[in-house]
Amino acid sequence: MISHARMRRRGLSLLAILVLILIIGIALTWFIHRNTESRRTGPAVEAPAGADLHVLEGRWQRPDSGTSIEIGRVEREGAISVTGSGQGGMFVSGAMAQVTDGLQEVNISFSDSTCSGCSLELTYDASGDRLVGKQRGADGAGSNVVFTRIRE
Repeated sequence: MISHARMRRRGLSLLAILVLILIIGIALTWFIHRNTESRRTGPAVEAPAGADLHVLEGRWQRPDSGTSIEIGRVEREGAISVTGSGQGGMFVSGAMAQVTDGLQEVNISFSDSTCSGCSLELTYDASGDRLVGKQRGADGAGSNVVFTRIRE
């Protein structure tokens, strides 16, 4: 027969293990959320002289597909509003502008009739006043894309 004191020690040991598991779970959840948040939004970078993020503002079109995006006001911390249009419409779920190594970049997450969970990773090319980069599918595979500024 197990004594009352021995049962109590066992119960306290199990309770201590459960509390430890709970603490580890909370810490792991916080860590994952913090890292996911920073990857999604990217670092907030103030543009250095000569790397103005406002140059990204405007209407842009892919000559090969007719897909277009409109980048609204770019905030200092890189927050931007983007709308898009293409065959079957385009739903933009997120966008961020930033400066990396002196280059203006814009990252856009979107879905349309041909691609769900896709992204555009674009860099501003000042010599051609265009956005160049990759369009990535949900599987991560990418293809080269170019957007030229629509002049009105």
